[in-house]
Amino acid sequence: MSNNRKLAIIAILILGAAALFWSLNTASAPILVSNVKAVKMNANMYSVYLNMQNDGEPDFITSIQSTDQNHAHVMGAHPTYGIAIPKGASPSFSSDGAHIMVSANGAELKAGEFIPLTINFENSKPQQIKAIVEDTSASNTMAMGDESAPMDHSMHGSAKIEVGGNNNEPAIEMSVTQNDDETWVVNISTQNFEFFEPQTEPMTHKEGQGHGHLYLNGLKLQRMYSNTATIGKLPGGQHVITVTLNSNDHKAYAINGEPVSASSEITAN
Repeated sequence: MSNNRKLAIIAILILGAAALFWSLNTASAPILVSNVKAVKMNANMYSVYLNMQNDGEPDFITSIQSTDQNHAHVMGAHPTYGIAIPKGASPSFSSDGAHIMVSANGAELKAGEFIPLTINFENSKPQQIKAIVEDTSASNTMAMGDESAPMDHSMHGSAKIEVGGNNNEPAIEMSVTQNDDETWVVNISTQNFEFFEPQTEPMTHKEGQGHGHLYLNGLKLQRMYSNTATIGKLPGGQHVITVTLNSNDHKAYAINGEPVSASSEITAN
């Protein structure tokens, strides 16, 4: 074999290896996780809330694993559609949406201790995280995912404002369309409701005023301070988009205990 032929083969092998390395690292760009907090529900159970940032392609969370003797699972997500992370999204595990529940295997953890967990994705690299146990005795208001929101610790979900029977009770309708770039546009129309974006937090309640909370398969994606929002490209399959109407202090408007909301099922290719 001539030297030129040997050099050509070596060059091809190097280029192939470089292309493989680039494709593997591009496909598995990490979904960044931050602001991870654990809140005690009872002597043995803790809720974990966190923020995510997906600067890569759409993905699914496939499982949550505990890295010690604790048991972890997700609550509040759609039972069959899965936990989808849109492209370019900044979703959160939150008190009023999908979140992680951890059974501490009989051990009561102290404020400041950590709960180690691993989040596994369909395409992105696994994320090993540590949830810091919050001191719930200091205040009834704590960071829950993307916001500071009051929460009834006897049950999951943010506190509600009952408006049933009120002649001016808020109402909501929704439509969802897909753009040519595979993003999705959510449009809502409301009655007896005014969108308002406060300049400071926390904001006091004013009847009929507030914002929307946007969810994908139960996972909170963002707040809505107007009647339209855009969701990035989604992983293929069925999804359900939901918007609830919430007060300035993040409580869900409710009629007979049920949040004032609208939902739409879509199919992503």
